[in-house]
Amino acid sequence: MELMNDELRKKFEQYPLGSQDGKGFDAVCIAKYFVGNCTWLATEAEFDDENEEVLLYGYADLGLGPDCSEWGYFSLSELEDVTVPPYGLKVERDLYADGKTVRQLCDEIGLEYIDYMSQNTHTIYRASAYQVDDALMAIGNAIYELEDKIHPDLRDDIGVTDALDLLYETYVKAVHYIRDCNYMDDYQKEMLMQKYNLEEAMEVLGGNDFDRE
Repeated sequence: MELMNDELRKKFEQYPLGSQDGKGFDAVCIAKYFVGNCTWLATEAEFDDENEEVLLYGYADLGLGPDCSEWGYFSLSELEDVTVPPYGLKVERDLYADGKTVRQLCDEIGLEYIDYMSQNTHTIYRASAYQVDDALMAIGNAIYELEDKIHPDLRDDIGVTDALDLLYETYVKAVHYIRDCNYMDDYQKEMLMQKYNLEEAMEVLGGNDFDRE
């Protein structure tokens, strides 16, 4: 079975990277991939025709429990290369997942998941978590665009360098906010820390610099 075909591509083209930011588990799943106890629920995609690659974004559960499952990027080639021993099982695509939300599919499959956005019904808490999550996602995407996708000849341009410095400075401020914010409980703070791997950043927050290497 093809993991990507023309029909599926047309659906993904309506959901480019970043198009479902902030929806969390209520994002529409465009493609469900699975093998063994591993599941990838893809909600967005970017097509690199020159390199014949597809970058996907979505929720990945590798069968290690909800604490180890996460939202993130994975490529189509990575999925195609996955082989599960001892029988050499390959990743397949669920033909009946289209149109359902990630939450609906997790419930149908029986996947446990932690939706920190819904842990507290207090409106102020939820809004604060959403805002920080959206901000960190936007900053991360901007850094990715500038560092990894910009033309090599422009990477040393002073404007690009200044923009990156500003983005990382803003990232540090966001981490400070998570640490000091009174509008999120400890659980929500911890979920954001884990989602964006901010533990290392917190270790160097004694100063005003953030080592982006």
